[in-house]
Amino acid sequence: MEWTKTMRVGPIRAIVISGAIWLVIGGMLTYKGLVLLARSVATFAHNPGPLMKGLYQLFQNVERSGMILVFTAILLGQLKGTFILAKSVKRFIKRILLIPSPIPLKALFPWNYLALVGGMMALGIALRISSIPTDIKAFIDLAVGSALISGAFLYFRQASMLKMEFSKRKK
Repeated sequence: MEWTKTMRVGPIRAIVISGAIWLVIGGMLTYKGLVLLARSVATFAHNPGPLMKGLYQLFQNVERSGMILVFTAILLGQLKGTFILAKSVKRFIKRILLIPSPIPLKALFPWNYLALVGGMMALGIALRISSIPTDIKAFIDLAVGSALISGAFLYFRQASMLKMEFSKRKK
């Protein structure tokens, strides 16, 4: 891949690229979770999952149980994104700001970051082929997707703040 050796970006663009990656993956996981949950609601009568079954016992309504599952997963994801993934975002941004600009794309994502992404993809594949009930898979996908979307906006917010700071320095 010769182009990766020559392509370079500034620190703000590097941060936005990282946020965009998190946003796209989070969006895909959220969509997948919603599809799985819709399937779980549609098949509830003859194949109730444990989460939906427990919520149904409380609320006596399949659709309301599904909505509460969505709300809870998104809330947990937002909390994870705000309090746990925020640390990862700060570490990544600090590392990016230490690399001399313009940053080669090859230096943007170190091998340990790529290994982590690969491991998470492997876990996702294992989850897909496992016999875990559909409503649990949906809950996990929604929570993780929501967390990644929350983290993506942290990247974008930091990029915006840095852009304002850099423009103040130029004046």
